[in-house]
Amino acid sequence: MRSTAVRPMLGIGFIRLARTLARTLARTLARTLARSTAPHAAYAAYAAHGGSVARILLVDDETIVRGLFEEVLAMDHHVVTTAADGNGALAALSAGNFDLVVTDLVMPDKEGLETIIEMRKLRPDVPIIAMSGGGRGSAADYLDLAAKLGARKTLAKPFSTQALLDAVNEVLQD
Repeated sequence: MRSTAVRPMLGIGFIRLARTLARTLARTLARTLARSTAPHAAYAAYAAHGGSVARILLVDDETIVRGLFEEVLAMDHHVVTTAADGNGALAALSAGNFDLVVTDLVMPDKEGLETIIEMRKLRPDVPIIAMSGGGRGSAADYLDLAAKLGARKTLAKPFSTQALLDAVNEVLQD
């Protein structure tokens, strides 16, 4: 019989293993995509044959999450630009032309709700998908506020990569 002191350690070990696997997967996908020749040409060819290619700005302060979502969206033939916080996102949005923004809400420096307000002023036409796992408050509260501030779709973390792709496709089709 295991003692109750061992059970929490098993949970921590599992979390470490999951993070290590996620990092390894993200690195492997990044290397694979980096080896491909002219990825933008591949996107152009895909779009020329009727595929949907979108320019997406992805904002998340967690490197592993940002990398994984970037790869998932790129494998779905989207051109993805990333930012680690709201300030980086606003700079990218000012400098580039995007079809969609996918942003986390709880971030250091400039949090997602503040970022959404400023994005609405800067580019009111660009749709936003907000995602959150909560912070000091519940994820539902943050996501409700994001929707009121103009996010077209919200996702509560954790969610599947398929849920992300479904949300992106739904918002892009509107």
